[in-house]
Amino acid sequence: MDHLERGVYHAITGEFSKHAFRQIPPVAVIVIAKLMAIFTPLPRLSCYLCRITLLWVAGICAAQAASPEVSGIVRFLSGSVRDIEADLEQISEEIKTLPAMPTGPKGGSLGYHDRTLDATYISHKSWVQIDLGRPLPVDAIALVPVNLPLGFGDNRSYGFPAGFQVDISIDPDFVESSVVADYTAGYPFDPRPAVLIDARHQTGRYLRITATRHWSSPTNNRAVFALGELMVFCNGRNIAPGKSVTASDSIEGHPEWGMDNLVDGQSAIGHATKSEPSKTNGYHSEIEDTALRSKWVQIDLGSVEEIEEVRVFPARPVDWAESHGFGFPLCFKVEASESPDFSEPVMLLDRTGERQTNPGDNTIVIPLDGLHARHVRFTATHLWKRDNDYVFALSEMQVFSKGLNIALHRNVTASDSLQVGRWSSAFLVDGYDSQNAIEDGEFDWLSNVIRKQRLIEKSRELEEKLAQTSARVTTRLIAAVSGIFFVFAVFVVISIIRSRMKQAREIQRIRGRIARDLHDEIGSNLGSISLLSELGARDNEDLAEVNRIARETVESMHDIAWVIQAGYDKLPDLLLKMREVAASMLREIDYTFLLEPESPPVIVLSLDFKRHTLLIFKEALHNILRHAEATAVTVRIGTNQGMFTMEINDNGCGFAEVENASVSRAGLKNMASRATSLGGTIAIHSIKGEGTVVRLSLPMNASRLG
Repeated sequence: MDHLERGVYHAITGEFSKHAFRQIPPVAVIVIAKLMAIFTPLPRLSCYLCRITLLWVAGICAAQAASPEVSGIVRFLSGSVRDIEADLEQISEEIKTLPAMPTGPKGGSLGYHDRTLDATYISHKSWVQIDLGRPLPVDAIALVPVNLPLGFGDNRSYGFPAGFQVDISIDPDFVESSVVADYTAGYPFDPRPAVLIDARHQTGRYLRITATRHWSSPTNNRAVFALGELMVFCNGRNIAPGKSVTASDSIEGHPEWGMDNLVDGQSAIGHATKSEPSKTNGYHSEIEDTALRSKWVQIDLGSVEEIEEVRVFPARPVDWAESHGFGFPLCFKVEASESPDFSEPVMLLDRTGERQTNPGDNTIVIPLDGLHARHVRFTATHLWKRDNDYVFALSEMQVFSKGLNIALHRNVTASDSLQVGRWSSAFLVDGYDSQNAIEDGEFDWLSNVIRKQRLIEKSRELEEKLAQTSARVTTRLIAAVSGIFFVFAVFVVISIIRSRMKQAREIQRIRGRIARDLHDEIGSNLGSISLLSELGARDNEDLAEVNRIARETVESMHDIAWVIQAGYDKLPDLLLKMREVAASMLREIDYTFLLEPESPPVIVLSLDFKRHTLLIFKEALHNILRHAEATAVTVRIGTNQGMFTMEINDNGCGFAEVENASVSRAGLKNMASRATSLGGTIAIHSIKGEGTVVRLSLPMNASRLG
């Protein structure tokens, strides 16, 4: 069962949510509304067919809304949907092969920040530049945004210029320069995690980034230019760390902000890693009860080598995953020596004078220039506080010579070491930090990370396009299906109406034929009986009775023929007939026939209403003629506010039963039964010697449909 079938199933069983109906496009709602309007005269058919339409439409919408995938019917109908899904599948497979996205390391410096300007200076040009030391062929340049969530929402691109230009020159004043990249009109992508610019192997000593349009602060209406890190790749390696930086202006707010922080190797993307998880944490010293203890760990490179760069990786063990920079000392120094006892050390980096900011997940990069040494030592002079004790820990150290890490798997010694589980001095050079394997190809890694980010952005665009395309196809599908149901429903309605009209014409024809037969055949025969019996009635009482019955039967047959005959179905027709009956039956009595109002409303009456009302009226007049001995009769008929009322008053002899005399007399009982069958009431009030009053009240609203 695919998504569409499940949606229809849930729709039929009443288990899909109201959200499905909210997904129905307006055009479908309009079509269904018109459909229901057409079906209004036919309640059952309206309910049935509209339910089918709504279930179909809501079933499609429920399947589309409830499923994270496109429904099968939409995919079948739309080639565009299939193409977009194929592209998404291809992107998804490629994303799986690329490295994990950096989450933004915690700790370390923030980077370079110019002096904040008022927003009116948003187009003011600010620049920062790096001196590579000598002219070099540059392969690529990477600009890493600042990761500054605190106080600015999640602005991981804080200060990244809205428009900028990158130039290269051999002149520090850029009197003559070449444009490496021109994004003065705006950068077209999300700058996170970094902007990688192809320098096309242009040669130069100085690189300058000029902000032509500053980033606008959302909180204080200020114009800002800031960068987390500048990376310059030559032969696949980042040669920018430790280089000299100058700027048009700068906030020197160490340790967070400063020109030197632009090339200190610490940024939001951290260091290059592989997807392979680490099985080790690194090096861990013995635990101390005071911070002011000196501990060291050193690497023996095996022989005196020319050292180009030293990298130190802080630890983040799996059992202390939230401790970014676990065990990294507050004060430290890095030295090199040709002898293992460091009798003549060379200082590579001295941070013993004051407490340092914990670098978190960032790498400490120490660039060197032609230094020869065999041993490299990291000395902690102020230990890191763990809980109520103090430790010193590092996850990895690397020493580069001629572009290669020559420290890998070399011999490591230490002042002391915790040799247990994932901790060992040997793990300081195993090629892993505390979380993953370390990637030496920094340029390829960064290129793949940026490639992944662009693919994620493209995937989001395609998903949005897929949703829009699917919605359009679904809308058209619903409109088409609803239209089919609409046409079908119109056809059914027309067929039913024509059938009913045909039936009505046939009923009218039958009613006319029956009325004619009653009048012509049975009425004629009864008339003949009445005439023959009248000729012999003078000498024979039985024949006189036969004559009376025949005459009454003829009158009754005429009345029945009138009731069923077509063309006399309205209230004025009934009142005219009652006036004629009164004139015929009360011709020898002084009578009055009154209508209130004189012009009654034109209301269509049912056959039952006409028949029962006329027979109640005739029965009342028959009783007056046979039993009342009356000399005057008044008939009042009212037709107000949907009620039919009749009052017949005579001045005859009356009878003893004062109220509801119908209980004891068959004729009166029949009158009451007829009134009840029409939903009305009849009351008879009689005083012996003073006459009788018959009051009838009937609702006419139930009589509108014949």
